Amino acid sequence: TATGTLAPVASITVNEAVDRLISHTTQTGMVKEAPAAMREEVARMLRTAIEKKVDCVCSKVLIQNSRTVFFGGGTINALGELKMRQGLDSPEFNSLQETLWTGGMGVLFTAGIFESIGLFDEKNFPQYFGDADFSFRLRKNGFKILYEPTSVVFNDIQNTGHCYSSGKIIDLFRTLFSKKSHLNTIISAKFYFKHSPWTAPLILVKRIIRIFGGYVKAMIKRSPTRAS
Repeated sequence: TATGTLAPVASITVNEAVDRLISHTTQTGMVKEAPAAMREEVARMLRTAIEKKVDCVCSKVLIQNSRTVFFGGGTINALGELKMRQGLDSPEFNSLQETLWTGGMGVLFTAGIFESIGLFDEKNFPQYFGDADFSFRLRKNGFKILYEPTSVVFNDIQNTGHCYSSGKIIDLFRTLFSKKSHLNTIISAKFYFKHSPWTAPLILVKRIIRIFGGYVKAMIKRSPTRAS
């Protein structure tokens, strides 16, 4: 079931639970050190999970060195296409609320989720879409995802993923087929035919049009301006 998995955690204090988690991540080499800010964000998410009796809590994600919200909760449009709440940080992003899916940055899962539905599908979704696929699976099994805006993490978008920003043909190819690209057509097709099978063709056509449109704009911007 999707309930009762937090009982062992609730028997100790939040600080004790955070200490155990941080100790585990450093001892296993997942992180080299745990700065105070990391401890604070984990404590906020864990406190929310215990108080609200949920098994998944995600953070507000800001673009590094800015006040722009990269992820303020995950939504799904009428076609079944993934969307993220984004924009300049403002009160609309500051409400604790249930969200339909979460990315993989600054997220807390209880062990009960993995015991119930298994691990991430790293074979079909080695990078992008793996978090959304996992979100869909956990919600189908009765779990909820809470967006906790007081837990804030930062995304260095310049050093993550891949896109067609250079306007070069090799970058277009990487955007379409690299596993590091969130616009990878093969992985996108796997995800949407699994979770939105009836509308997947339309969603994929829209994505391909957007990719080529973005590439053309980048190519025009890259081309030298000719004197009239």
